[in-house]
Formats: sequence, C-alpha cells, structure tokens
Amino acid sequence: MVLDTRLEASQGGWLAPGGGLRLRGRAPLPLREQPRFQLAGHRDTVTAVAVSRELDLVVSGDAQGCVLLHSLAKGVVVVSLSLPGSTCPVYEIQVWCVGG
Repeated sequence: MVLDTRLEASQGGWLAPGGGLRLRGRAPLPLREQPRFQLAGHRDTVTAVAVSRELDLVVSGDAQGCVLLHSLAKGVVVVSLSLPGSTCPVYEIQVWCVGG
C-alpha cells in the first residue's frame, strides 16, 4: 500500500489550494514528489485508513478484517490485529488521543 496524500474529505483530509494536504483543523502539509514509504503487510484490498501524527500511527484495515498499525515516522508495521476466522471487512477506522 502506498500512502497517497490525495485524500478525500470523507477520509479526514483534502487537497488545499496551492498544493498541500489539509487535515482536520491543521495547516496544509506540503506534497512530496515521491512517497516517503510504501506501507506493506495487507494480503487483501485496503478498505480504510486513518493517520495520527500525535500517535505516530497509520492505521489501515482490509477487506478480510485485518488491521495494521504502521509507524508514521519509520514506515514499519508495529502491530497486526485480526480476529481468528473473521473475514468481515473493515469499513471505517478512527484514531484519537485521550488526555494527550
């Protein structure tokens, strides 16, 4: 999976005027010519993605119910989560900090 900065508004971000990614309530981030990392690990189609700068996480879910947590800074898988025998797709992921 390549983390693409071309997010839709429903995914928590959108392209800002003048070229940049705007995340909810934040200043636009500059777009890169090339992705910083290619995030790997899913065996099926990625169906949901959430990003948290504060937690250093990219959380993604796939069509078979697997959820991967990648380090945003390093681009490596930190944790892989799935229910044994489950094939329910992940349709939505939300990440937030409590008390942080």
